Amino acid sequence: MRAIAEDLGAHAERLEGAWSVEIGPSGPTLAMMCPSRRHEGTVHRICKQLDKQLLTTHPGYICANGPEIEHSAIGRMRRPDAVVIPEHVLDKECLAVDATEVLAFA
Repeated sequence: MRAIAEDLGAHAERLEGAWSVEIGPSGPTLAMMCPSRRHEGTVHRICKQLDKQLLTTHPGYICANGPEIEHSAIGRMRRPDAVVIPEHVLDKECLAVDATEVLAFA
């Protein structure tokens, strides 16, 4: 499934607009993303609020917008609006964040 998703992702890079590839129960899906500015603003504010709280509740964790989450054991991959992960995860050379490293997502 991951190989098919990567092929779809390469295809999506040649298309106009913003596209997302996810792996769900029925397999890989390619979908056009059309988030509004209001939606992006809301996600940004939620991340800022969570980052303030994470400093004391879960030091070393951040709320990030954008990384994909992959659970390879069950063959699923999603791109949530916001994900709470250890900050060092963003420095790894990989396409997706391992689901076992995710504290929360929305």
